[in-house]
Amino acid sequence: ETHLCKWCDCESAALLFREALPAGSGRFNEMVAWCKHEMLQIHGWVTPESLERRRNTPDSEGIHAFMRQNRLGLVIAVPPGVGQPTLILALEKKSDETPFTYPEIERLQNVAELMDNILTRSRLTEQAALQAKMEHLAMMSRGLAHDLKNLITPVSSFLVHTDHSFEPNSPAAEVHAAARRSVRIMNDYVRESLFFSERLAPKFELVDLARLFEAVRETTAPQAQRRGITITLRLEFTPPIVADAVLLQRMLANFVGNAIDASRPGKSVTLVASTPCDGWAHLQVIDEGCGIAPEHLGRVFDAYFTTKEFGDDVRGFGLGLSIAQKIADLHCGIINIESQVDIGTTITVELPVTQPTRLETRRLIAGAATP
Repeated sequence: ETHLCKWCDCESAALLFREALPAGSGRFNEMVAWCKHEMLQIHGWVTPESLERRRNTPDSEGIHAFMRQNRLGLVIAVPPGVGQPTLILALEKKSDETPFTYPEIERLQNVAELMDNILTRSRLTEQAALQAKMEHLAMMSRGLAHDLKNLITPVSSFLVHTDHSFEPNSPAAEVHAAARRSVRIMNDYVRESLFFSERLAPKFELVDLARLFEAVRETTAPQAQRRGITITLRLEFTPPIVADAVLLQRMLANFVGNAIDASRPGKSVTLVASTPCDGWAHLQVIDEGCGIAPEHLGRVFDAYFTTKEFGDDVRGFGLGLSIAQKIADLHCGIINIESQVDIGTTITVELPVTQPTRLETRRLIAGAATP
């Protein structure tokens, strides 16, 4: 931005990226609202001068007023011709008030498109690397689950056969009960590992977000009641989205369960559905809990990583957020986490309202993975 200001002789320049801004960022969304303007749709750029040369329409007057209010001399949307750009370049008027010439606009368009292409390739490469990492961890999980299952089976059988063989309230009966609880927990671990290792094929259908949120609240209600936590729902976006309802419920229930464990009695956990950008639904889980330390924030999606020292007695294998990331990836979605220690955590899942074909997605990823 500093270099663009010097290059274009203007006081202010802004490069706005959808992924780099917090969900629902007003700055980006206000600009996106004008990207449906005819000139931005056709040419990918607009200046005050170009607007003055065209006949007035409500849209033209609106974007012209917006540019005057913010002293903008040029707005470029990349890629051009779409209602939801991934990059917006906005420049203030030049210091000498001269308009941007077409050759200057063309050069700036080329710069913006080059940046967008590099970032798109980077995102696809990261997605390919994530999938390779997931497949490696899935193979490890299958082996771990298989070995644990073989070890648990004879112990579980012995406990079943020796049930009611001890005097009630005797030390032997207490040890037996504790052993049965431990086996039940280990079986839960095995099921979680097997789920993580599965090659899931989502069953896409129209999902009612109100019903989805109610199902998540119902699933997590017993845990919330034990901890004295209130679960509230806020739907700012009500149209259905194309998704796998079962997988989304599992993902959101995991987030809500973690939020409950991180919260003190009397606090609340809020589920929010909104659509700040066209074509994307944002699902959020917001808590007022203990937060995540900055040094741990970058590792929360790593399989088998956990720092859980609160909430229920069962710590788990640390696969919950890894499974959530896998579910988001299967929906071509993104998960963002913002957290402050002793203030709370906000998890935002950005999901496309409709799903691209998996073949299309695999081709993109394969292309990004090729040197």
